[in-house]
This record gives sequence, C-alpha cells and structure tokens, in this order.
Amino acid sequence: MMDGKTVVRRFEEMRSDRANHESIWRRIADVLRPMRENMQRTVVTPGDRRHRRIYDSSPLMALSNFKAGLYGMMTNPAVKWFELRIAGQEDLNDQTAVQDWLGEVKRRLRLSFTPAVSGFYNQVPAMYADIGAFGSGIFYNAEIVGEGRFHDVTISLEQTYFAENQWSEVDTVARLLRLTAKQA
Repeated sequence: MMDGKTVVRRFEEMRSDRANHESIWRRIADVLRPMRENMQRTVVTPGDRRHRRIYDSSPLMALSNFKAGLYGMMTNPAVKWFELRIAGQEDLNDQTAVQDWLGEVKRRLRLSFTPAVSGFYNQVPAMYADIGAFGSGIFYNAEIVGEGRFHDVTISLEQTYFAENQWSEVDTVARLLRLTAKQA
C-alpha cells in the first residue's frame, strides 16, 4: 500500500510524462473532438463555441465513419459479437453439458449489455471516436451494487494518466476527476 505522498509523487510523474503530448492532443481535439476535450484549458464557458478551428468537415466525417465501422463490426447489438469457450480444453467444449452451461452464461452476458442494465451501447461509440482521434480510448465499467445494473462510461483522455512498465505495457492508470460539491 502506498502512502499519500507516494501516490501524489507518482501522479506528478505521470502528469510530467504526458505534458509533451498534450499540445498535440489539444490540436487534434480542436478539429476532431472539439466538444469532447478540454485538455487543461484554463476557462471553458458553457455554450462557448469550441469548433472555431474546423474549416472542413472531411476529418469529422472520416472519424464518424471510423467510429461507426468499429461499432458495427465489433459491438453491434444486433449481432452476437462474442462467443465463450474454455481455453485449451477442446474436449470439454464439445461436451453437451459444457455447451449448455456456456450458452446460458453467454445469454446472461448479452442481457447485461441491454439498456435496462448497462449504458454500454451508448458509451462505446465515444471510446471508438477517441481511439480514432487520439489513438487511445478509456472505458470504465463498474457494478452498481444492489441495483443489478452496471455503470459504463467513456472517460476523457484529459482526465486520464498512464504509466508503462519495462515492456511498454500500461501498468498504472490514474484519473484526475473534478467533482462538484454535490457529487463529492
């Protein structure tokens, strides 16, 4: 367990490492995701025109097509877009009882993506757009305990800080979140 000073120091390291990328992300956001990103601008007035740098809609259309393509091909709710198998156990996968059990688990998982249980299908397009624009998309999922529902949200790159291990794998993710008094 890390103490508070270690956590703050680690966060400041991640913030410093990311600083070089923020100006690039800001320029990308200005033309591809103007309503999504703030990227540490000091003041954003509600209703402020954030699309002033857009002079051609071609990049916006390309990103929209990219997002729609990923959504339609990877997570289309009209398609059974995932299957379950027991890894490395083909003999088990062929057994009727195992197929029945996996089928029931699949059915329950698919139900967990429905709007009554999850906001997944509303949130995942924003993640796909972030991937197309910035090369990264952050998706958060948590159970809402006691309600039988899930909280799904695409988190802005502005709020997220990463660190990688020696194999260039993300091993630390931090989120800087500003809450209103009511939210806190």
